[in-house]
Parts: sequence; C-alpha cells; structure tokens
Amino acid sequence: MGENATYHLHASTLAHRWAARLAGRVFCLEVRRDQLVRRWTWNGDNQVVDAAVERFAAPIAAAIDAWLRRAALASPRHRV
Repeated sequence: MGENATYHLHASTLAHRWAARLAGRVFCLEVRRDQLVRRWTWNGDNQVVDAAVERFAAPIAAAIDAWLRRAALASPRHRV
C-alpha cells in the first residue's frame, strides 16, 4: 500500500470529485468483490467469506492506524 500508488481516478467518478474537493483528506479503496465472496452474482445476494475479508481488511486497518498515529504525533495539540 502507498499513497497514490495505484492509478489515477477518472474525473467522472464521485471519488475523484471528493478527492479534488478534500485534497489530502480522502481515502479511496477499490476492492474486487469477486475476491470476497464464494460466488459473485451481480445484483444478488452474495455470501461473504470471512477469511477473504480479513486478508484485505487487516493490512488496511493497520495502515490507517499507523497514519492516524503519525498524524496525532504531528499535531500541535500532541503533548509528550
């Protein structure tokens, strides 16, 4: 994972509009749904595989936690 490490958002997407409006304060994540369910069916009920969700959620949660900790340490309100 990394900041701006994937591809550019197309200007027509809602994510692009939010990222442009709130530069530096937007987290955009794209996940292949077919990698999270037993069998992907468009517009239907899909059974989520817990282990698949954990496989992508744990590193993302750790990265967000680390970023928030760095931001808190950099804050002028932080006291040692």
